[in-house]
Amino acid sequence: MRRSTPLFAIYSSKSRPPDLGQHVYAFRHKETNQVLYSLYRSLNGTRSLLQLPDIGANTAQATGTIRRDLWQPLFSVSFPPAPSPANPNENVQGLHAYRRLREWRRLHELYWKPPASLSQPYTEQQKEALQKRLDERGGSKKETIYNLIKREKKKVRRREVMDQKANSVADLAAVLIEQQEEGAVKGDHSYIQRRQRRLDEVEEIRELSMAASKDGFQKLDAEIEALKPYAERRLGYRKEDGAKLSQIRARRQIYDVEAKKARMQAAVDAVAAYREELQKTQEPERPAKLSTQVEDLIPKNDLDQQKALAAAQQQVLDGSLAKRISKQEERVQKAKLAQEQAVEHLQRMEQQQEEALKMQPDPVPAPDFGQETEQSDAALAEPMEAQAQAQKERQHAQAPIQREYKLALKYAQKRVEQAQARAQGRLDTAKTRVEQAPALIAEAQAELDRLTTLHNEALARNSALFDDANRSETETPLYPLLPSLPPAPPLPADLFPPNALRAHIRAQNRQQTPSFSMQGVRIKWSDPLDAEFAQAWPQAVEHAPMGFARPSGMPSPTAPPIYDAAERRERAYSYLARKGEARNRAVRERAEAVLSAVDGVARQGRMQKRRVKEEAVAVAD
Repeated sequence: MRRSTPLFAIYSSKSRPPDLGQHVYAFRHKETNQVLYSLYRSLNGTRSLLQLPDIGANTAQATGTIRRDLWQPLFSVSFPPAPSPANPNENVQGLHAYRRLREWRRLHELYWKPPASLSQPYTEQQKEALQKRLDERGGSKKETIYNLIKREKKKVRRREVMDQKANSVADLAAVLIEQQEEGAVKGDHSYIQRRQRRLDEVEEIRELSMAASKDGFQKLDAEIEALKPYAERRLGYRKEDGAKLSQIRARRQIYDVEAKKARMQAAVDAVAAYREELQKTQEPERPAKLSTQVEDLIPKNDLDQQKALAAAQQQVLDGSLAKRISKQEERVQKAKLAQEQAVEHLQRMEQQQEEALKMQPDPVPAPDFGQETEQSDAALAEPMEAQAQAQKERQHAQAPIQREYKLALKYAQKRVEQAQARAQGRLDTAKTRVEQAPALIAEAQAELDRLTTLHNEALARNSALFDDANRSETETPLYPLLPSLPPAPPLPADLFPPNALRAHIRAQNRQQTPSFSMQGVRIKWSDPLDAEFAQAWPQAVEHAPMGFARPSGMPSPTAPPIYDAAERRERAYSYLARKGEARNRAVRERAEAVLSAVDGVARQGRMQKRRVKEEAVAVAD
């Protein structure tokens, strides 16, 4: 299969429109249900067809052109617009959805379950029909029915790879659900993370100021002086440990030490400014003014955000732990009930075993055929030869009956043995369950205790946040008064080893994924019933019909849909009129430009003629 167009070729284009990625469009092939994704309202025949796999001749990918009568809109997705054009993460949500849709479509094309028709053998009637087709076709080409079967199965595989309509709708729902979950995870913790980063920065300022008070600058200067010989290639080895130190590594260490020195100086200045401001608060005329400044520094909705966030976290925590604790209590109750049932089952099995032992039948006595023979011989007054012959015939006739009696007795004994074995097995199983029941109950109780401990620990961890949210508004926190540390200067490219420079460039160019949201996401369907191919959709997503659309183009996502043919015709006429007016305006502008140019040339000719005449008059005089 051919490679699709790389995404960086689209994202890094300098001439791309500012709203590229805000809307994602999907087109469907009418005959094969192939799907193409695009960031534009119309398909590009050279770039869009590279998304399709190369599956043979006579396909849309092999032709290399987009037929306007075969490709039609499937759906369009509109995402929230970017906050500002200068935002580096503009329209990342739409571009992320576009990338995921193409990746999952490629997975569907590579990993698919073969239909049952591929492994199902052909019947004799089907083979006869294929042979009849070969006979009626004629020609000089020699083929068998197995060549036709191979060709038909190849067509089935091609149809399975090309039919991606249902998969595309399901992929869209999965992408939106994935973005919703990712946005929920990032959005809930963003405020706490920002606050924690600020607290860590304040702690770093305190540590740097304490280090500066203990000759920190002198130690850093001494370390820089010790590294300079290695950076200038005057030394190649450390004297103290004998380890090799390259010039690039030495210069990198000098850069790190200088950056740390700059941060230490910024921390010292910040602490000095804080102490000066703190001394001013001790004056009688400054507290009111300082409190006003502090209130301006503290966000007005800081406490409200903390309270709301703490309440939301506590509610989610209580709900999840309460569910787990209730489930564990149900397991404990079920384990106790299972123990009682196992005891009852054990008693019932013992009773059944006793009944099975009593069920053993008595041996069936075989009939005494000899006595009957003697009585019949005494009663009959026939010759001895006839008597012997009759006795043989009776024994021969009664032999099957004796065999049946023996088989019945053997079968009854076997059934009794099987019943005893089953009863003994059930009895052993019941005993095992009774023995294991206390261990299961103890394990369930331990799990319940563990969940309760986790719940208490979570409450203890959350108490600090509640205390911070419920503190007095007149309290002056430390972190709003201290300025932030300056960012580190950009690292020069010559300080990187050759193998680390490329990784650093990739890390710098990699943009941080923003928090996704389903608010404002709108899907327009060419056929609203296609949304049923997905199992579930996010609740905040809005579904709407697309209305009339061009054969190979999408209507504007922001324009209202067209449902009336007359309105569509009127819009088409107005578009043609505007197009004609623009063409006429361009023609008029070109004509005016030509006339102005001709007038300029004529004016220059007249001026030249007047100048020549004046020169001739001057010469004549």
